[in-house]
This record gives sequence, C-alpha cells and structure tokens, in this order.
Amino acid sequence: MIKACLLSLIAVLLLACAPSPNNTAAPNKPQPVADQNAVAQIIIKFKPSYQDSHQPLSAQQMAQLSQAAGVNLNYVRPMSGNAHIITTAQPIPLAQAEALSAKLQAQPFVEYAEPDRIMRIQ
Repeated sequence: MIKACLLSLIAVLLLACAPSPNNTAAPNKPQPVADQNAVAQIIIKFKPSYQDSHQPLSAQQMAQLSQAAGVNLNYVRPMSGNAHIITTAQPIPLAQAEALSAKLQAQPFVEYAEPDRIMRIQ
C-alpha cells in the first residue's frame, strides 16, 4: 500500500515537472532576460524662472528638451517637489540614461535631471 502511494506521488511529481508540449524552446538554451537596470523615465526639475512647476510641459518645451538630449522625449506628468517625469520611447541602459540626464542637466534652465531608477532590496 505504501509503495503504491509513493509510486503515485513520484509519478505526479514527474508529470508536474515535465516540459509542456507547447514549449518550443531548446531545453538547454538560455532565455533572454530583460535588463533590470534599464531606465525609461527621467525625473527633471526646472529652475523657477523657466517653468511653473504645477503645469504640464508644453510641446515647445518638450521639443527643446528632445533637441538637447538628442532623442525623442515624451511628457508623462508633474510630480511632487516641483519636478516632472519625462520618458524615452523605450527603456535604455542605465549608463545611457545617466548620459542623457547629464545632457539635460547641462541646460541653463534645468536645476537637475536624473534617471528614475527602480530600487530593489538586495
């Protein structure tokens, strides 16, 4: 009786661990993993003389930022602390986001710009 129960349990466990017939990936081929350090958003704060912090950025202001950054940027929303969130078309590596932020921060009307990183507990 015990042997039959153990054999049944082993069979169930083996079936649960078996690859499904819909899985077409090679068993030993590594699957691509998204870059966990990729960044899609930049937090930017303007100097008070440039922009009313509670108003969304205008199309002209976004065009000016995109030109300074050298990439197309989109406006997301204002946030607390008189800052705004802008985004790139797709996530970019952290080093590239830091370089983009540095280009924006070099503008005379920008107080600061920094990548909006997702922080994870180590």
